[in-house]
Amino acid sequence: LKSPLRDFHGHPEPPGHGRSRAMIWKALALGAVPLGFALVLSFLSGQSILVAAASRLLRTPIRIGPYQLSLATVMTVLCSMLAVISYSSQKRWEAEVAKLSDGSWSEFGFFTAASTTGSLLDQHTRNLYYQARNFWLSLLATSLWLMAWRLKALYTRGMLVPPKKVIRPVGVLGRIPWIIVAVIALALADITMCRLSYSFDLMVEVTPQKQRLLDAGRGCETAMRATVGEAGPCADLCTSARNLSNERLRVINWARSWFFFGRKAAEVFDGIRSVDQGAQRIDALFDKKPCYKVLQSVDKTNKMVDGFCTFLAMTSFVSLLFAVTRVLEGSQVQDNHSHND
Repeated sequence: LKSPLRDFHGHPEPPGHGRSRAMIWKALALGAVPLGFALVLSFLSGQSILVAAASRLLRTPIRIGPYQLSLATVMTVLCSMLAVISYSSQKRWEAEVAKLSDGSWSEFGFFTAASTTGSLLDQHTRNLYYQARNFWLSLLATSLWLMAWRLKALYTRGMLVPPKKVIRPVGVLGRIPWIIVAVIALALADITMCRLSYSFDLMVEVTPQKQRLLDAGRGCETAMRATVGEAGPCADLCTSARNLSNERLRVINWARSWFFFGRKAAEVFDGIRSVDQGAQRIDALFDKKPCYKVLQSVDKTNKMVDGFCTFLAMTSFVSLLFAVTRVLEGSQVQDNHSHND
């Protein structure tokens, strides 16, 4: 959050306090979570070099006073403590938000003014979301390091061992078809996730504003932007509708900038339809239709296409995971009991 955190009474916290706490969660998000994820993946890869390296890193000794603990123990304990602390803070702000919502909160025994209460409600709600994010982030870190610690223990005890019998090694040429499948699945997943990301952002960011503007714009159903003038409720509706159309365009551009294959596919599709996603297209819509009509369709998407993309995205992710597993295995193996999964 760019704005400073607020204390119980809504006053900004001292800069040093907020900066110190922000550094803790930044270290957790950029350090503990990625490293724990990498360690778990190393154990799950089945590659002896990665498994041995991960086990050795987790055994790194850390001395705390007279005690010597492993890195796995220290990180698991620290992340667990952060999870408990953030959960406690989350419940605290939940209680404060509940008090403000039902009007039972007061400062020094006196009820606050309505404007002050509303301001505090916004501040406390923001703090609630901040602490909820911290809780789930620390819980994720705890889970990853706990799994890595357990996998290391299984490896140390010899319970994570390679299969007894190798049926047929797979060379580089044998992996090429699965690499091709993985690339195709990745491209399809990227294209479909671009579409789903765009649809989801419209639903979350554009649709709620659209509904509020439609309710407030009753009586301006036939107003054209060119004839409403610069003042009045219909002029305000047209201005808000234009701003929301710009927000929709920003959502489209963001989704296309984030997904490479999705951007390429969208550009090809727009070229086939002779559509140019830009400000000129938005202006043309406002010249042809009333502002209210443009507003009604500002978050419009093809639900059938969205459903198909959801199915295709799930299929692509499954295919991608299966293909990557085949590429990493390097050989087809079977244990002594000759069971097939």
